[in-house]
Amino acid sequence: MKQLKKLSAFILVLIMVVSSLPLSSSAAEIIASGNCGEGYWGDAEKYVFGDSVTWTLDSDGVLTVSGNGAIVSDEEFRQPGWHAYRKGVKSVIISEGITSIGYAAFYNCTGLTSVTIPDSVTSIGDYVFSGCSGLTEITIPDSVTSIGGGAFTECTGLTNVTIGNSVTCIENTAFNCCFALTSIIISDSVETIGYCAFRECYSLPEITLPESVTSIDDSAFSLCHSLKDIYIMNPDCIISNDYDSIPPQTVIHGYHNSTAWKYANDFDRNFIPFDAHTLEAEFTLPATCSAYGFRTLSCKYCDYKTNETIEPLGHTDTDGDGLCDICQIGLSGGQTSCDHEYEIDYIAPTCSDDGKIIMTCSLCGKSSQKAIEATGHNYVDFVIEPTCTSDGYTKHYCINCGDEVRDSAVKALGHEMRTMTITPTCTENGCDIEICNNCGYNYETNMVYALGHIDEDNNGECDNCGYKIDTQEEPTKISFFERLIALIRSFIEMIKSLFK
Repeated sequence: MKQLKKLSAFILVLIMVVSSLPLSSSAAEIIASGNCGEGYWGDAEKYVFGDSVTWTLDSDGVLTVSGNGAIVSDEEFRQPGWHAYRKGVKSVIISEGITSIGYAAFYNCTGLTSVTIPDSVTSIGDYVFSGCSGLTEITIPDSVTSIGGGAFTECTGLTNVTIGNSVTCIENTAFNCCFALTSIIISDSVETIGYCAFRECYSLPEITLPESVTSIDDSAFSLCHSLKDIYIMNPDCIISNDYDSIPPQTVIHGYHNSTAWKYANDFDRNFIPFDAHTLEAEFTLPATCSAYGFRTLSCKYCDYKTNETIEPLGHTDTDGDGLCDICQIGLSGGQTSCDHEYEIDYIAPTCSDDGKIIMTCSLCGKSSQKAIEATGHNYVDFVIEPTCTSDGYTKHYCINCGDEVRDSAVKALGHEMRTMTITPTCTENGCDIEICNNCGYNYETNMVYALGHIDEDNNGECDNCGYKIDTQEEPTKISFFERLIALIRSFIEMIKSLFK
């Protein structure tokens, strides 16, 4: 009986201990932090960031930037401390109070999937999110007035972009090489589309440029192979006199006698006016006294076509001789021939095959036909520019039948490398990153090991980063599972002792 009471008591204690243990993993821990505000140049030309803006990175990959003012960042000497951890950054939260994001601040954070930009931000600098291949969508708030050059270049996973109502200029290469981009909403505050702004956005099907857009620079939409339609709402928009500003296959929508209409005429592009089609007769089979005629009409500015029949003229006998003035068929005293009633069968010509019109009289069976010459191919040229690793060529594509011819091969350009230096910190290694100016290909070289914490004045803080140096060993932490296993072992030993 005593043994049973001991067992019951031990089980009760075990249940109470286990229930007090945490059942879920602990909250994310801060693994790195620092300053990234306006500061000053210290000794040995080392920049000391100010604490007006601070950052923390937790173990879940959430990078939080807080404070008031600008996030300071440049290519070499003023790189925020999170650059050493950027491959682990999954989410960026920029708090209210931040006013601008500096050069390449989040460059090549390839694991980044979400970004929160507050309404206090007015400027996004050059190359801020360049190479963030995991980012799929971005909303730029109405407070932002400028998007820097290359700000989202090579965000290869980016599919949706919404641009706020204050941005006036989409700078050069801003969305260059966003291969997956399928939707972008450009607000009516945007005035300028920069050089190569949307170059190689292979998946973009259409885009509307509001009436506020006054200029489109060279190669703005070059190599956008899926771009079927572009709508240019400003009739006076200045379009760069460059073959690649708008792709050859793209149908341009605009107004008659507008700059868009002129560009389409100058570079042999398809054009659809916002106002009605302007139809011209492409082929006409005249009507007779008793037979219908036939006419093909095509729009002067686009590929629209339509067919229509022409009513029979009807017989006339103005001189009273009993014969039709036109066809000489007898109208009285007996008909001299069949008063034909034709049925018309139209076989349209193709690029390579002739068409024809077949007319058959439903009364007497008389048949005749007229050949229509093949239209010939209507080729548009796609110039596929060479890249660092792939050859270029010219593709001639028939917009009517899809026939394709390639020629004028151009050898791959090869990489044009530049060096970007990552300065080592107390805990993170530094290195040189060799990066291609053209395509963004990069690799690391000349690694410099972490400097380690230095406390020359023995004040318990690192002279470089301010980390508090604790020389005492931390007590060993026992995990939940280790404690549970120890309890179970004790329980087993107790059971054994009761039944000895």
